[in-house]
Amino acid sequence: MILEIHGTGTHNRGAELMAMAVAARLRQTRPDIRLAVSSQFGTIEERARHGFLTVDDFPGRFRTRWYARLAPDGFRRAMRLAQTSEITAVMDASGFAFSDKWGPGPAESLVRKMDQSARRGQKLVLLPQALGPFQNPQVASACRRLLARADLIYARDPDSLAAVQALGGVRHPKLCPDFTTSLPGWAPADIELPRSFAAIVPNRRMLDKTDDRDGSSYLGFLETAVHALRETEYYPLILLHDAVEDRQLLPRLFVRVGELQVIEHHDPQVLKGVLSRAGVVIGSRFHALVGALSQGVPSIGVGWSHKYRWLFQDFDCSENLIEDMSYPDAFDRALSNVCDPDQRELLVRKLLRSTRAIDERVDAMWMNVEECLNVRTPLSEPVLFLE
Repeated sequence: MILEIHGTGTHNRGAELMAMAVAARLRQTRPDIRLAVSSQFGTIEERARHGFLTVDDFPGRFRTRWYARLAPDGFRRAMRLAQTSEITAVMDASGFAFSDKWGPGPAESLVRKMDQSARRGQKLVLLPQALGPFQNPQVASACRRLLARADLIYARDPDSLAAVQALGGVRHPKLCPDFTTSLPGWAPADIELPRSFAAIVPNRRMLDKTDDRDGSSYLGFLETAVHALRETEYYPLILLHDAVEDRQLLPRLFVRVGELQVIEHHDPQVLKGVLSRAGVVIGSRFHALVGALSQGVPSIGVGWSHKYRWLFQDFDCSENLIEDMSYPDAFDRALSNVCDPDQRELLVRKLLRSTRAIDERVDAMWMNVEECLNVRTPLSEPVLFLE
């Protein structure tokens, strides 16, 4: 059985983390399973590091696709290629792609992919993700076609579920929080960390997906956070969950606050390990916040879509999400709460309790997905080797 993971990649650590969480779960359930991704997932070395095959459906590269499909079997095995027709099902783990925020392109692309003749019998599962809003008619039309094609749809929050239901013609969408909570973080042995620190995780999307085009509000918020942290026991440092885009913010921030230590790593689980060591996390990257909250690390968030509001509600700490960056009092209150020993202890217990509840819901989701994809079918023969 070969299953394809769609919509993930190494372009940011959150997207890569979702692919890793899918792989960890399915390989645990059925060790002989093979997982494939698009050639756009990352480099050949990055795909190999995760043990992924590459689907020979090279987007926009007709000649490469033609050569790959006509190549001898030995070459295909050596290059770890999977034929499009060999795929049993496609699992979309885009996280947040089908929405007015991103336009009709992502949905139209996946519809075209699933409409290929070789894929007509393949199942499509949309794993838990943020969806909507769908006010743009083009986006609504493309997403309606996509969701009608899906065999199983999971929205990550009630707003996303309501947006899907409002489209009409969609079969029984379900609700489940983010599924990366159970993926462990690794001890960052090769990174030197201060004894007591706060990790600030910036996000370039706070500029181009909000009205703050020049970044003055967001950079002002980060400046306030750094200065406030310097009055606490937690040394502020920067953790990059996207080392390309988010790095662009740093020169402008450092002009305001001075140089800070910057942590980056190619392995998302190492970054999650760093987050576990933080005393406080102040973040705008969704999966960095998931990684921190699910490990019981008090966190303060500021985001650009409804997914952040529901994330903090899932962890029963909505008071720590800053809805308006122009009011520093909200941040001061949140920081005071996470630094106060008594309040902090209560918060940590609440986060760990919420994590256990989320993990139970995610496990139920996976059992439903595995049943839909027949992944739990007993093996007829012993497994002799793994891909």
